[in-house]
Amino acid sequence: TKFSVSFNPCGMVDRIGYPTNRHLLLYPSWRSAVDDQRVLAPGFRLRIQTSFDASTAEAHVAVQSENLVALSQDVRLQVVLTEDSVIDWQEWYNHTPEYEPSYLHRHVLRTSLNSDFGETVYSGVVPVNSQAIRGYSLNLASGWNPDHCKVVAFLYDVNTEEILQVEESAIGE
Repeated sequence: TKFSVSFNPCGMVDRIGYPTNRHLLLYPSWRSAVDDQRVLAPGFRLRIQTSFDASTAEAHVAVQSENLVALSQDVRLQVVLTEDSVIDWQEWYNHTPEYEPSYLHRHVLRTSLNSDFGETVYSGVVPVNSQAIRGYSLNLASGWNPDHCKVVAFLYDVNTEEILQVEESAIGE
């Protein structure tokens, strides 16, 4: 709802173009939009450290961010848990059968570790090489496979919503 997605398949690359409605891209333009971003020098470094206790299903996550350029904006950190290779029902449009009971779902968003929109880690004028460290704990729900779970952390500009850096790490890596 926040990004006005009203059709599928569509995608966003780093949320560039929001809120001017240039952020929603049709599938054929995804690759070139990604290629445009890949050549840019990063403005941040993210490191994720995880551990997992299988006996309690508890995961611990530490995220360290460092800005590689001077900042004059507010930046938030969002940390989420995803699970890959989930087999479950799927409505499959223009397909026979229309409902597939054993569909392979990839990169399923399971939960946020720090609220729906993350938390501010940099605010206002911030000198180069400033660091922020945040820690989180969560218990994996019954039925989630820790071997397929990953932590995804990303930094984004509060005013434009643009993703500035992202990192992913497996649980217990």
